[in-house]
Amino acid sequence: MADEQLDAQREKFKAALEAKKNKSQQGSQAKGGATNAGKDSSKGAVAKREHRRKSG
Repeated sequence: MADEQLDAQREKFKAALEAKKNKSQQGSQAKGGATNAGKDSSKGAVAKREHRRKSG
């Protein structure tokens, strides 16, 4: 009985994992197959740098 429950749980996890993989693949195809490599390149330029003196 415990084996049946364990197998059922494993099947649920596998199905959820496959759904997650398919969802992420569909999202990347909709963007034209672009990777996220250049996505973070402009984040540093947006924030203004702040200089603080050492206290003590």
